[in-house]
Amino acid sequence: MLKELLAVAAVLTLAAAAGVTYGIESSEPSFSTFKTECLIDSPMEKTRYDIKDERLRLSGHFPVEGVESELDYTYHQESDRIVLEINSTPARRETNFSGTCLSSAVYEATTPRIDGGLHLLQVRHNGALQEEVYIRTDG
Repeated sequence: MLKELLAVAAVLTLAAAAGVTYGIESSEPSFSTFKTECLIDSPMEKTRYDIKDERLRLSGHFPVEGVESELDYTYHQESDRIVLEINSTPARRETNFSGTCLSSAVYEATTPRIDGGLHLLQVRHNGALQEEVYIRTDG
């Protein structure tokens, strides 16, 4: 009987701990797309953004040195500033064009909730400032 009670107590403790951590929101953006691919008939570089449900949705693409390039990102969200930087590391075989397409980094990301107010949004591609705009959120 004591073993069963201890087992039930352990399960309840784990369930309570899972419930507590479940409510914690990540401070990192979630990416639905984060890859390199060949783009045809598209501008060399592009960034788009919109705000929905107190979250910033960002998407864009930019040229990289080969479709096998590695991608990574850094993200900072402060009280009045939001910075997303997408970086690429060249592939072993460096080439921008493959036939008629442009090797590009492609991304779509959604940020964690943003507090209300005026924020400076900066998006960088390989260190170069691509977008810098003030945005207002209701939060």
